[in-house]
Amino acid sequence: MVGAAGVAVVRQAKALHSAGSNLFQLAFAMENFGVGVRFKRNTWRGNDCFWTITKMQRISQKPGDYRGVAYGKKTWKGIQDDREREITRAERRGWRYIDEV
Repeated sequence: MVGAAGVAVVRQAKALHSAGSNLFQLAFAMENFGVGVRFKRNTWRGNDCFWTITKMQRISQKPGDYRGVAYGKKTWKGIQDDREREITRAERRGWRYIDEV
């Protein structure tokens, strides 16, 4: 069950999602900086290719400054890599989160 604050966070993330945001813009709008949430690039087809965020480090504390280092486990065509790796191209636009079904 998601409380009122959780619903507001999801709405904010959905608004960013439609704007073609980078990974940090989406993750920083979420609770716990998006840890545990699945993200994918807009160019990746299907829902079997995504990153699951395991750790997020914010570089700047300035409002509106969406920079950091993101780590996660990559799942590609349904096969999950067991290693935690730095997520490449996280600062580029074109990321979206995957709704849990």
